[in-house]
Amino acid sequence: MHTDYLTERSRLLVSTGFISSYTTYSTFAYETVAAGPALGVLNVAASYAFGFAGVVLGRWVALRIGGEST
Repeated sequence: MHTDYLTERSRLLVSTGFISSYTTYSTFAYETVAAGPALGVLNVAASYAFGFAGVVLGRWVALRIGGEST
């Protein structure tokens, strides 16, 4: 088995990120199903809308701080 590709710190970061994203998604999925059809759709739509808005806002702030767009 090849274990030389990542440092110990990198392996910790990747594994922590994977576990964190898995538990976040499973909680999101559970709460969406438990909310029922109408609230479940609203939950998904709001989550995606706020996530997209966060990306747009973050990009805007980064451009204001850092300068030009690439």
